[in-house]
Amino acid sequence: MRPKITGYPTLELHEEQILIVVKTYPRPSFKYRELVCTAGITENGKWVRLYPINYRYLNYNKWYKKYQWIKVKIEKTNIKNDFRVDSYRPVESTIQAIGESLSTNKQWIDRKNSL
Repeated sequence: MRPKITGYPTLELHEEQILIVVKTYPRPSFKYRELVCTAGITENGKWVRLYPINYRYLNYNKWYKKYQWIKVKIEKTNIKNDFRVDSYRPVESTIQAIGESLSTNKQWIDRKNSL
């Protein structure tokens, strides 16, 4: 029997702060124009996948960098379309970059300490 997975963000639409650690290269899409899969770690230390994001079509003030905290409203993706426990659909209009991206100085200690 598989253990129950706990600690992930709720299924309902809500706001999370997430440290972005992955941004894929933009991929063309008929349905969404262009997609960037983004992943990060919540304040509670849980991995989340944010998809879809039309990154280059966002307002410039919504752009974020790797290793930068963002605040965004998310909700669990439809289980029929994506069964992964860590997949969430972001509300693009709510994306807010918080501060600057974390430094790579001191052998990544700044990024480790931010979690």
